[in-house]
Amino acid sequence: MGLRRWAPGPMWWLIGLLAIAPAARAADGAWQGNGTQLILSQRGSSVASPALRPQNLLPAGAVVTSININWHIESERPLPSGVRLAICLGEQCFFPDGLAGLNLALAGQPAGNPATLRLKWPGRGAVVPPVRLLLYRVLINYRSPGSRAPAGDAAR
Repeated sequence: MGLRRWAPGPMWWLIGLLAIAPAARAADGAWQGNGTQLILSQRGSSVASPALRPQNLLPAGAVVTSININWHIESERPLPSGVRLAICLGEQCFFPDGLAGLNLALAGQPAGNPATLRLKWPGRGAVVPPVRLLLYRVLINYRSPGSRAPAGDAAR
């Protein structure tokens, strides 16, 4: 008498597909923008990076999730006291604490808006040596409408 192996029948496959279909339709995603050489050489002025945009078309209505922006910036030296760095998505901005991290400030904003980095140093006169961001990267995590995934799962 041989052992009989159990194999799922067609009904089990159908139930499995139906169980994962909502997640497949509204899967979380992310897009990344990169840039180099953002230089601030004059106090009292500001500089902005070129617009960073998604490479691919995002799902209609996609919004930034609660773990929404991961930035990484390399500079020649620490940012001098008083220099303000802002990361903006469309016209909404936040001011990060440091040169890398995660932030919740832009959750719910349209994920397809272009992202920019802005530097400003109040006052007047030349900045010697100039503030120079060598490399910057912004990662935008988003959720599609109808997604049931808990906020922030795309970045884990």
